[in-house]
Amino acid sequence: MNKMRNWMIGLTVVSLLAVGVVAVAGNGFGNGASNWTQRPTASGSCAAQERDADGDGIPNETEGEGDLDGDGIPNYLDTDSDGDGIPDAIEGTGDVDGDGLPNYLDTDSDGDSIPDAIEGIGDADNDGLPNFLDTDSDGDGIPDEAEWNTDADGDGDVDEADRDADNDGTPNYLDTDSDGDGILDRTEWNVDADGDGDVDEADRDADGDGIPNYLDPDSDGDGVPDAEEGTGDVDGDGIPNFVDPDDQVSDSAPYHLYLPMMFN
Repeated sequence: MNKMRNWMIGLTVVSLLAVGVVAVAGNGFGNGASNWTQRPTASGSCAAQERDADGDGIPNETEGEGDLDGDGIPNYLDTDSDGDGIPDAIEGTGDVDGDGLPNYLDTDSDGDSIPDAIEGIGDADNDGLPNFLDTDSDGDGIPDEAEWNTDADGDGDVDEADRDADNDGTPNYLDTDSDGDGILDRTEWNVDADGDGDVDEADRDADGDGIPNYLDPDSDGDGVPDAEEGTGDVDGDGIPNFVDPDDQVSDSAPYHLYLPMMFN
């Protein structure tokens, strides 16, 4: 009788162990998988989570476990790996400036020296390229890098004041009239100031004071503001007034002296 009871107890224990093993295996622990890989969530299936845990479209194995921006979140779980305020999903894995860093890890994706965090995802010139990927964000023909790094006041130091030359709240790289003289930067940048038929660096700083015309309120240094001189050509020499220090009309008509007739 005792043997029979012991046999029944042993059988029950074995059965319970078998059920436990099946339950554990069914939960995924038998093959070493972790809990989170087995539970689908609102962000997608288990398999999708294993491939792209943060749902930014970049595989985990590509992003890796580093923490570029030092925020305590590994890149593969961080939706903004470089901390520039632009989601990895928007920046993607391309390398616009060819510096070897993919955009989602590059804090200056277009290499214009203006941080992506400042340029943002707007499209100032409506050319289909967001500013952080556009090397000429305002489409004026002047590279953003030049507009951001030029000493507009000639004091030998590039500071925030230089980056908004007319102090209108719009930085030069987004301002189509950076010095606020009423003449478009594109016009001032592309003017043939010496009338030789070729636009070169000398033309872009007509008075040679180190400040390019598009940032210089008196481009020809004649003491008359560009805003007053304008783009006309009063003397007809082919050089616009704002870059022509000798823009006065010469009087070539003969000079006559008239004397009153004297009568006795």
